[in-house]
Amino acid sequence: GAVDTPSVPLTLALALRSACDLECPFCFVADNRFEKFISAQAADGKPLRRMMPTEMAISLIDDAANIGIPAIKFNWRGESTLHKDYTKIVLYAKDKGVFHDLMANSNFNFRPHALEGIMAMTKLMVSLDSTIPEIHAKMRVGADYDRVIGNIRSVIARGHPNFWVRRVRTRINEHEPFLERCRKLFG
Repeated sequence: GAVDTPSVPLTLALALRSACDLECPFCFVADNRFEKFISAQAADGKPLRRMMPTEMAISLIDDAANIGIPAIKFNWRGESTLHKDYTKIVLYAKDKGVFHDLMANSNFNFRPHALEGIMAMTKLMVSLDSTIPEIHAKMRVGADYDRVIGNIRSVIARGHPNFWVRRVRTRINEHEPFLERCRKLFG
């Protein structure tokens, strides 16, 4: 049978920041080719690495609401929680009352300004990769392990209804009893 093509995109990928605060060895962001690309000048003469202006994010949210896009994903390239107005932008989208889903995947190395925005998500994923600090440090280069664990515990304590802890599986973490250690750390 024929596949129906939706009349509008099903998700707006809203990358509020085009760079990340980590240098994970398995991620394209840490790749020298991506670094060269993100450092290049855009048409406005500025490097591609930047934060999206808050006004632009608000405008894109308004446009998505007006045409009926049902979901917004607050990640793609980079770490959107680094945006100074992360919570303001996410709460603006939530307050529109028209989006079925607000989603994020984060390294959870975020600062306190982002927590309310994180909690507003309908679907929330954290990329933890390892519950062993030494392995986590090798995989999530630049992350503060204690901050990440504390942020996960905060989200759990506040009762987020759709929260996933997941990992990228590599040779250095493949033998870790991840599920059991997560249960011990987070209940």
